[in-house]
Amino acid sequence: MKTDYFLIQRLRKPTVALDGKIFENPFSFGGGYRRGGLTEEAFNALGKIWSYDYMGAAEFEFGALPESFERIKKNLNEYIFDKVNIEATATDYSGKRIKKIKKDQDVFYFCLRDDQKEVEELLKKFANGVEHDYRSKEYIGLSESIFYEDLRVVGWHDIENDFLFFIDKQMFENFIMMCDPNEDEKQKLTEILK
Repeated sequence: MKTDYFLIQRLRKPTVALDGKIFENPFSFGGGYRRGGLTEEAFNALGKIWSYDYMGAAEFEFGALPESFERIKKNLNEYIFDKVNIEATATDYSGKRIKKIKKDQDVFYFCLRDDQKEVEELLKKFANGVEHDYRSKEYIGLSESIFYEDLRVVGWHDIENDFLFFIDKQMFENFIMMCDPNEDEKQKLTEILK
């Protein structure tokens, strides 16, 4: 797994137009391919689960998303899903003293079985809003999304290491169901979401 520099696409809650159709934001992707290179069918299916946040960098354009999904699809039998409880940290600048604040949060993830422990450690790093000991092309914002629950960014997709993580249970559940889990996996999903 590449861990020296991260390309993590932020995922927002789905955007639905007034007529009930999935809203295709023309500003989600910049000068690259329309829909980030996803087919209309794939974009519409995913659009029921999430919408894409604009990342502002060419690395997220020109087919990077469908390439990641193709690798996931190719190795789907090697993927697992689970959750990890992490302690998110942030700096509270209110009042006269600056202090570190903490909050426990379940983070749901989908990754290669062999990467599970590493992914859990990465999620702990991403949730540390006080000390950043990782590099990423664009702002990840996991800590901020945990502390400021009104933010619409509630999911992320590492497009190089091909794993996804969420703080939104519904988004996580809908994505796992899209992956067509077997009956044992559906039971595990029910347990995880309790």
